[in-house]
Amino acid sequence: MGWEYPPTRAGSQPNRHTVSIRLHCIPQKTGLLGRIIGVMTDTKTAGQRLVALLDEGLPSGMVWTASERATLGLISDTADRVETLKGLLAAEVQSADRSTHRCAELAGEIRMAQASIAKMIASLDPNMVVQAKSARHQHAARSRWNGVGISGPA
Repeated sequence: MGWEYPPTRAGSQPNRHTVSIRLHCIPQKTGLLGRIIGVMTDTKTAGQRLVALLDEGLPSGMVWTASERATLGLISDTADRVETLKGLLAAEVQSADRSTHRCAELAGEIRMAQASIAKMIASLDPNMVVQAKSARHQHAARSRWNGVGISGPA
């Protein structure tokens, strides 16, 4: 007795979200009128949880710009990749014929992906604060705009 994936819009193949919901154990409890109700557990991926956390930090009335939404998608994908790499690293550490080279590679990839996530999060500007420019850069820009260069006024 097997079970089938629910039909999807795009075709017969299930999407990743459907698979993650179907593979998790759903505890059941009795509701009103004695019916059994399935209680969904948290099936969000690590990337989805991180993006939800960033969404919570967004001030009310503000929305992400298109470039920020694209960045959030990259953050989500990278966070999911980190979780996969952590699983691979844990499996490699647990294996009897452990390769230290492979462990070092996986650890390096995890660090690099986490640094990438940190940079992408820092690039988001939910409060729409204009980044201040240094006095040196402002002076250089004004001198270009006003036609004052190394050789003096133009």
